[in-house]
Amino acid sequence: MGGTRDTQVRRLCEQFMSSQSHQVIIIGAGLSGLSCARSLHEHGIDFEVLESTSRVGGRLGSDIMDGVTCDRGFQVSMSNYDALERPVPRCVLPRFGFTRGAVLVSGSRRVRVIDPKADPISAVRLLFSGIGGWRDLRAANRCRTLAAKVRGGHSVGGSARTLIESVGFTSRFFESFLKPFFSGVLLDEDLEVPAERFLATLDRFAHGRAELPEGGMQQIAEVMAQPIRSAISFDRTVTAAGDGWVELDDGSRLTCEHVVLAVPFDVLARLVGHDGQDQAGAWSATGAVHFATTDKIPTEPIIYLNAMTDGRLNLVCVPSAVAEGYTAEGAHSIIASMRPWTGGHQAPVISDSDLHGIRKEAGHLLGVDSSSWRHVHTNLIARALPAQKLASPFPEKSSRLHATGDWLRWPSIESAVESGLELAETLAGQLRRDA
Repeated sequence: MGGTRDTQVRRLCEQFMSSQSHQVIIIGAGLSGLSCARSLHEHGIDFEVLESTSRVGGRLGSDIMDGVTCDRGFQVSMSNYDALERPVPRCVLPRFGFTRGAVLVSGSRRVRVIDPKADPISAVRLLFSGIGGWRDLRAANRCRTLAAKVRGGHSVGGSARTLIESVGFTSRFFESFLKPFFSGVLLDEDLEVPAERFLATLDRFAHGRAELPEGGMQQIAEVMAQPIRSAISFDRTVTAAGDGWVELDDGSRLTCEHVVLAVPFDVLARLVGHDGQDQAGAWSATGAVHFATTDKIPTEPIIYLNAMTDGRLNLVCVPSAVAEGYTAEGAHSIIASMRPWTGGHQAPVISDSDLHGIRKEAGHLLGVDSSSWRHVHTNLIARALPAQKLASPFPEKSSRLHATGDWLRWPSIESAVESGLELAETLAGQLRRDA
């Protein structure tokens, strides 16, 4: 009874506080909403964040299951996410890097593919592995040149797959490395994403290192939210929004000078009354199965890619070998990331028999006996990444209703943060001019 009464009191207090007018109301405590709020906080602008769930982070996050940190899908940060460094400096939240490359597993063959700049010897080995050759190294250099041009504002049309074919990669290298690696990052098995998105991702990996933060990916959002926690109202569901107002599911109506919709594009369309169809197919979906063990397993911080055309898994890695805080000392956490699918398609059903097969396949990729691994958690994420860059679906241009999110550009943690920070600067300028 005490817990129920406390919850009721908290909600009444939140409703009273929310009835007061704010300069800005932000809908959504994902990374875009949080970064926007952090910047507004630094500018001394009054705001409130309304979050429909009980946590921050949006699509990014982790769950603690039986003492194991289970990220919601295979997610990584990057060492060259400069915008993220502003609200989440690594002196506050340490990040730990993966080896720059992967182990390709095809049947009994295991080949290390490492960035030549990071490990020239491994690059030489690749030439004699039968997977890659001089032609692939030349094609990779062409891609890097194109990626630099895109970074400078040059436009490249077509799909990633068309580009990969045009620069001259061999089919063996494409099937064994490029397809499994980038389909796992971009969540598109056919690599039909725009070529510019592929090149932007390639550029990130060419100049940076994939990382995991101490304690799991959820910690990025927690650190970002910490200075503004008192301005976030949880379990508040917005049902409609317009110029300077929002309505909540309890019937209350809040007013403000500006409304920021830091929500997915399909949620935004519904809130502003845009008559859109089911857009589940505009999302890429994936799944992850988490295991734990105290058995001896590889502890190099590297991903193991499924270089075969069959199997349910895209990759396997050991998060506890990368960063601290994933398991208790002496134990290991393993994440088996499934092949992606289109968000509009039915998610696979994971039976006990399937779990046995996934455990066995993950063990094969790592090169160890996995029969004693303990299944910890399974995530099936229907809305893992926006499948494409979209325009804002506002019925008409508004000066008091704003959108932010990585779906407005190529989706990533960095894009989400950049979008939020840039919008905050725009709002700060408008509010100064209106004062």
